[in-house]
Amino acid sequence: MTERTFFEAMGKINDKYVVEAMDIIYEQKIDKHKLLFRKRNFVACFVVFILVITLSLGITLAVNANFRQAFISFFFPKYTKVELIEIDEGHKTGSFDLTDTLFTFFEKFNDEDIGNGVKVKKENGFEYKVISQTENSVEILAECDVDNKSLFVKLERKPYKETTGIWQVVGYQITDKDIFDK
Repeated sequence: MTERTFFEAMGKINDKYVVEAMDIIYEQKIDKHKLLFRKRNFVACFVVFILVITLSLGITLAVNANFRQAFISFFFPKYTKVELIEIDEGHKTGSFDLTDTLFTFFEKFNDEDIGNGVKVKKENGFEYKVISQTENSVEILAECDVDNKSLFVKLERKPYKETTGIWQVVGYQITDKDIFDK
């Protein structure tokens, strides 16, 4: 087919059909734009939704200590189902020496039967191991006299006047012995 034959054939096509074809092509383009616009709106709404949820969760975690503890224990179960017993004021016999504070707490734990029959093992001194340690906090697991039980103790260094700070027990929990060996 030559160029001339093509143009003659095009000239014989009714204008009504050409207009209809142009309308269909135009509507298809508009539909594609509408679909793209809807997709962009959905993505934008989804991003805003995620940001609102994230900010709300962050604020709630920062403000509410009970919710924070529940959230952490649900998503990061480090301890057994028994909750960490927090000591608000810390152990009253805080000391500048970490070991002194820890042993004083162990003695109080055993003497006052805080563990309801579970006592920290003290054959040749207290047996314990440090699980994690930072400059201002330490987590310790101590051997207990009951089979398959250990005492988890969390200590923090609290600011005290112009010193490096006093070590205080801020929480404890009786756990299964092998909980931190996994």
